Amino acid sequence: MLVVVVAAGCTEQIRIQQEGPVRLFNREYYAVKNLTRSDVRKMKELMASSDISAAKTAGLILGRHYVRNGEVANGYALIKENLDDSYLDRFTRISGHLWMFDAAKKSDDAETAEAERAYLKGVEIDSVAEKAFRHYCAQEGRVALDSSSIKDCAIAEEPVGESEVDVEIFEEPKLIQEEPYDDSSMLMEKIVVKVTSAESDPQLMEAMLYTISKLGLDVELDFTGERTDYDFTLDAETKIITSKTNIYEFGIEMDKVFEETVSLAMLNGGLTLVLGYTPKLYEKALEIEDKYKDTDIKIYKFDITDPDFQNQLKTIKEQEGENATISFAVAGTEKQLVDIVPFLRFYSDKPDKTILACGVEGFGKLFFNQEYIEYFRGAYVVTEVLLLGNKIIEEFNEGYFSDYTKLPTVKDMLGHDLIVFMEKIKNPSFLEDYLTGIESLEEGRPVRNIDAYKIVNSKKIRKLIN
Repeated sequence: MLVVVVAAGCTEQIRIQQEGPVRLFNREYYAVKNLTRSDVRKMKELMASSDISAAKTAGLILGRHYVRNGEVANGYALIKENLDDSYLDRFTRISGHLWMFDAAKKSDDAETAEAERAYLKGVEIDSVAEKAFRHYCAQEGRVALDSSSIKDCAIAEEPVGESEVDVEIFEEPKLIQEEPYDDSSMLMEKIVVKVTSAESDPQLMEAMLYTISKLGLDVELDFTGERTDYDFTLDAETKIITSKTNIYEFGIEMDKVFEETVSLAMLNGGLTLVLGYTPKLYEKALEIEDKYKDTDIKIYKFDITDPDFQNQLKTIKEQEGENATISFAVAGTEKQLVDIVPFLRFYSDKPDKTILACGVEGFGKLFFNQEYIEYFRGAYVVTEVLLLGNKIIEEFNEGYFSDYTKLPTVKDMLGHDLIVFMEKIKNPSFLEDYLTGIESLEEGRPVRNIDAYKIVNSKKIRKLIN
């Protein structure tokens, strides 16, 4: 079993009428995660709570969120309004002063920043304080070498690189809010799905049929187009579901994953970058190349599905010479990357120091296979779908393997989620979980967070802080 170490990321007063008591919430969890829109709504609701401690904490967390996302004035105002030590637990109190310090600096409020710096210097370091300082350093991309330097890390003038902090997971159930649907859809006795472009993705069709059978659902997939009483249309190629009133886009956004992968490789590497793309990502690779054409960064690129890719890598190595530091940003499936990455190491004169960033549809156990782990040790992985350390996915894997004697892919899990989504519209109390990292449903599409991880060793990964 892999050990997954994860860290989560208004000038006007916000007041929302609250009809009942607000449920207690895990403050440390929301203090370190990157808030989604549903999280923001929850913080606004909590700010109207009669529980002053909860309200003040939510205001601070929301203010921090705004500051981290560029809305500094709004965020700073919320932090100043809600930083009241008498209502805050120790972790939140120290975090709040760290956030005030950061917001004051970003607002050019030197007097407040210095006052907060003095306060933070005087904080006694115990386990709670160290946790608050470490979380802040991780979010700001700063390194604390040990406990003795934790304060210097937090209040240093300049960030000093990637955080090496191990931040524990905060467990909290995720309640995915489905979008409202018209009443007539709730009365559907049977779901009929008109499927177009089925031939473009037979694996997805197989996965959907498997889920229908496994869960015993009353769903019919119409591949003929003869049915006129269908409830949804599914374009198998684009993974877009259309209903009578809405459009839902379910595909993994590999364009965005690839872009984040490239940014990570550049952030940690030198001025020579090699892009490895699939045919579907070719246009994105051209866009990235064009973006940096007038900079000092030298871009090479190759199609990872091209049988001649080794000769391309050899040519790059010869052109750059022995002393060049080359960074690689490659994107595809896990299976594609285990075939490519060993050669990236081979065609680098400094394989142990080569920056390697991998964008994948889903991050599972394949990179940790004994055959591949030495090539992937120290590599960065960017994905929307983390398959590791997830009990629900492990259970799905066991059932799928029992039926097919092979492990499911992200495509199989996506087929599962498409069926589950439609069943949830028919039956809102349907409790089956999503598998492909869906956090919420907003504005007609599932929200998945793009996260980056570093492979530490064969038993451990570390989430990087945005």
